[in-house]
Amino acid sequence: MLIHCTKKLLDELKIAPSVTPDDFDPLFSWRAHIITVNRRKTVVLMCDLNRYVVVLYGLKAKDFKELNQRIVAAIRNTLLKEQVNSDVAELYLAQAGEVVFVRNADRSQTARLNKACDNVCFALRDIDDDYNDTAGVLASYLLVGGTEKEFFHPNEKMIEDLQRFGIEPVLKCRAFELNATLSLLPHDAKRKIIVPLDITFLELHKVLQAAFGWKDYHLFDFLLFEHEGQEEASVELVVSEEDLEYRHGNARLMKGVALSEYLPKYKYLLYHYDFGDNWSHYIEVTAV
Repeated sequence: MLIHCTKKLLDELKIAPSVTPDDFDPLFSWRAHIITVNRRKTVVLMCDLNRYVVVLYGLKAKDFKELNQRIVAAIRNTLLKEQVNSDVAELYLAQAGEVVFVRNADRSQTARLNKACDNVCFALRDIDDDYNDTAGVLASYLLVGGTEKEFFHPNEKMIEDLQRFGIEPVLKCRAFELNATLSLLPHDAKRKIIVPLDITFLELHKVLQAAFGWKDYHLFDFLLFEHEGQEEASVELVVSEEDLEYRHGNARLMKGVALSEYLPKYKYLLYHYDFGDNWSHYIEVTAV
């Protein structure tokens, strides 16, 4: 796997670049640059073939000493976050081979890398993690292209390019099927939602916002119940530490909490949105 580093990144790594081979598969060739996002060092990788983006956010000095390992892990984790079949992801990394750092010398690809860095800054504007190596998924959803070429989404192009390995399906994940009901007398608004097992409750919040047409202006929480009709919630998931002060002892912050940590054990959920009007969404896990 070739990593074409900018001068700024090579200076950070304090290494002498290897000689760039004359011919190399662009699917296994990446451009790399280092930027600062939210005062944290961030390495941005962009695949030469499809402009797919992988991001290593929040790197420390010790991380740069093992950046080759960090890059492999970040590519793997980002593809899995994209719901790429794990067999496809592992075959890609196996065929890509050992990480080799070379000097970046392609002006055209450098311009595309600079655009990728702009997209990363936009995609990570609200991130509050100390370290994150899957945030590239957000940047790869953004359109790229222009001039004489058609616009495209890098994540879709990467999935197309991974079909060359002949493993079907390229995308594969387990999911929860949820029935969500919002009581709007005299009628109810119902939605059937299918979400991956590994998304977080914060991500589920965004899905519900889109499903019911909300604009994400207000506070919210999730209450989890093991049995239907249960009066007191088994678990309360809240957004801020301030919320914990007036909650029961079973409350915890929802940041970073995946659905699979509690579902399907807790089959019934109550999603409160806007504590003033108290819009209550009743959710049932109907299938896995």
